[in-house]
Amino acid sequence: LLFGGISSLLAGLFMARQAVTPLRQVAKRAEKFAEGNYEPSLDKAPDGEVGELIKSLNRIGTVMNNSLKQINTDKHKVEVILEHINNGIMAFDINQKLIHINPAAKKLFGISDESSVTFDEFFKKLNTDICMAEFMYLGDTGVEEREIDSGKNHIKASLVPFKMDNDKVAGVICVFE
Repeated sequence: LLFGGISSLLAGLFMARQAVTPLRQVAKRAEKFAEGNYEPSLDKAPDGEVGELIKSLNRIGTVMNNSLKQINTDKHKVEVILEHINNGIMAFDINQKLIHINPAAKKLFGISDESSVTFDEFFKKLNTDICMAEFMYLGDTGVEEREIDSGKNHIKASLVPFKMDNDKVAGVICVFE
C-alpha cells in the first residue's frame, strides 16, 4: 500500500510537471510580447495543443516583428522627406498640441520651443481667422487655404484635417509655402 501510494505520488508529480512546463513556455512567450520582444522563441514546442499554441505565438511574433520593422522603415523615410522639404510642415492633434514640425517651418516662424505651440494661439498670432473647432466639430474634411502676411513674408497656408480609423478628425496638417 505504501509502495502504491509513493509510486502514485511520483507519477502524479511527473505528470503535473509534464503539463506545467509547456504552460510556463506559453507564459514566458506572453511576457516577451508584453515587453515588446517579438523575436521568435527558440523553445522547443511539445506535442499537443499547448505545443500548437506555442508555435502559433512564435508565428504571431514573427509577423509582428516584421511589421514593426516595416513601420519603422516607412516612418524613417517619411521623416527624412519631411526634414528636407522646403515647405514648412506642421501637424497638430485634436487637443491643439503640435505633434510634428519640420526644420523649414521652425525657420520660417522662428520656433525654438515646440512644446509651447498650440493651434489656435499659433494662428491667432499670425492674424489668421481659423481655429481647431472648425475641423473638429464641423467635420470639415476639405482643404482650407489662407493667405498669411507676416510682415516680411507672404505665406500660403494649406490646412488639411486627417482622420484615424474611426473616421473622426484626429488633427490637422498645415503646409506653408
